Amino acid sequence: MPAMIAEKSTGWRVLSVLVRTLLWLLAAVLAALALGAFASLNPAAPTWMRTLGALEGVLEGRLFGGADVAGAGVPGAYPRGLTEALLSALAVFLAARPAARATPTPR
Repeated sequence: MPAMIAEKSTGWRVLSVLVRTLLWLLAAVLAALALGAFASLNPAAPTWMRTLGALEGVLEGRLFGGADVAGAGVPGAYPRGLTEALLSALAVFLAARPAARATPTPR
């Protein structure tokens, strides 16, 4: 019986590490897209940043099926950048949370 508990514990630990890794990757991607959205507002931004903005626009068009047109239901670059930055911060918060432990740690 204790071996079964250890196997479950190991499985949950592996799943926890996998979920945390995916959350960190999601945070990095969302942060890069937010950077691109804000860079698309500035014509003097470096080309690589504006490329991120163009990539973000293409991904948005694929996901939501709309173009960046006022009145089309798709927000502009500034609200998108804020939304992506907030979602990135949420992903970092969730990834950095300490894992719940089944047994208390000794002091």
